[in-house]
Amino acid sequence: VTNGGFDDASGLTLDSGWSISNGVATYDGLNINQDIQFNDLTVTAGKSYRISFEIVSDDDMELFFGASSSEIVSGGYNLYQKGVHTVYGVAQTSNKFKIFARNSNGGNAGSIDNVSVKEVDPNGRWNTTGTWVIEDGKATCVNTANNTSVNQVSMFTIGKKYKIDFSLIDYVSGSVYVGDGASIGLNIANP
Repeated sequence: VTNGGFDDASGLTLDSGWSISNGVATYDGLNINQDIQFNDLTVTAGKSYRISFEIVSDDDMELFFGASSSEIVSGGYNLYQKGVHTVYGVAQTSNKFKIFARNSNGGNAGSIDNVSVKEVDPNGRWNTTGTWVIEDGKATCVNTANNTSVNQVSMFTIGKKYKIDFSLIDYVSGSVYVGDGASIGLNIANP
């Protein structure tokens, strides 16, 4: 993201409820569904993203991260308290990245800074469902949702034998299934 630190309004399109001043973006809390569009950042449908940002105001902000009006982070609007946050999601459509704010369900006027958006599998070798993140040479599941996966399509040939090596590190809970995704595999319960 260019200008995720909000030094000025260059590269941004602001709805009337947002302003840039003193190095932060501020939502006035007067209108619902006000957005900041990052003109230099187009997200791609089906790709996973890590979005980091800081709420610098004392009041909670209710934010929605999207491409056009389609969500990237599941659940639509979420409430965020003062501090640094990192969220993950999958773009539902290809379009310019936007941050929306609204003033209902506990959301208030407030300020945001240090926005960073990064595709988590920039080489495109892996497919993910749920909240898997691929970076720094490892795949990480960042929540406990059931039936999430990280996979590659068309890797196996019928009739051939394969050896699969992997390391399970930083295990907290749940189970792991390794296999062809259809009928052959090994369920590693509570490794």
